[in-house]
Amino acid sequence: MSRHGEGWGGRGDHALSSPRAADRTGSRRRMTVPRSRYERSLTLTDRCLRFGLAVAGLALWFVLAAAAPAAAVEAVRVPVDAPVLDLTNVVERNKSDGDVIQISTAPGPDGIVRRIAVRARESGARPDWIVFALTNDSDEQIDRLLVAPFHRLIGSGVIWPDLGDSRIEAVTASQGLSPEREASPDADVFLITLDPGTTVTFVAELKSSNLPQLYLYEQEAYRQKTNGLTLYKGIIIGIAGTSLLNGMHFSAWFDPAYILMKQFAPGFFITSPLLVFYFTSLFLSALTLAFGGIPAAIYERSKGEASSSTTSMWIWFGAIVLLTIPTLLQMTARPA
Repeated sequence: MSRHGEGWGGRGDHALSSPRAADRTGSRRRMTVPRSRYERSLTLTDRCLRFGLAVAGLALWFVLAAAAPAAAVEAVRVPVDAPVLDLTNVVERNKSDGDVIQISTAPGPDGIVRRIAVRARESGARPDWIVFALTNDSDEQIDRLLVAPFHRLIGSGVIWPDLGDSRIEAVTASQGLSPEREASPDADVFLITLDPGTTVTFVAELKSSNLPQLYLYEQEAYRQKTNGLTLYKGIIIGIAGTSLLNGMHFSAWFDPAYILMKQFAPGFFITSPLLVFYFTSLFLSALTLAFGGIPAAIYERSKGEASSSTTSMWIWFGAIVLLTIPTLLQMTARPA
């Protein structure tokens, strides 16, 4: 028993005093002791100094970033045979802190980037600006019309609609002839002249921050566009008028729509027969407008058109006329 006890005790003492165990314990102490000493060596003054240096470095970085010269605008090539160019997503938008904006022009044929300053029309104003550059690499003069439409049918908004207004106050060129405003009831139009082999940077002062569309038209192409727009507006008036006609009380569809509306009107707290009558007329006109637009939408989708064209508007108008034929026949059949 004594040997057995001594053996167990001896093995226990030997295990506790094992060099490997001591090495492992010592290694743990050597790994943790220097870290705790280093952490205790950082006084409050050292920590404040490190924080101050970090803040100063960050502030210096912001100052250098703000003082760095603005990158020159990238020029857009204007082909001689291009009828229209969309500049909406090409322009650079800027906001000035005062009534003067300084920008870097696009490099010309000599590769030199210049700085120009443009002053706002109204002293003390802080308007929004757009900057863009155009290149004429041909050997002939190019005259184009810069057009910013007042109105747009697609994307005009429902909750906060864009009712349309003048977009551009003035346009300044970095060289050459100053852009001239041309009279137009539907858009801001400026005549731009590009001399052969030149790159011109333009700075436009905006009347508001909203500039949904900006195009560069060849003069004859814009004239044709304007004539087509007049026809376009006439088709819209025809669509609206025919839809309203199909929603009148003498419409062939009015009586079924009125019976249907009477069933649902109490759920919307509409109990007056007169209100039910008016809402039926409005509902029938809107329904005619919506169903008539389905063939036009299918046509636009099949052609991959991003917006309505004159052809799709004619299809819309034709579909509404077809829906209104029963009403027209009923009107002609009524005794005088």
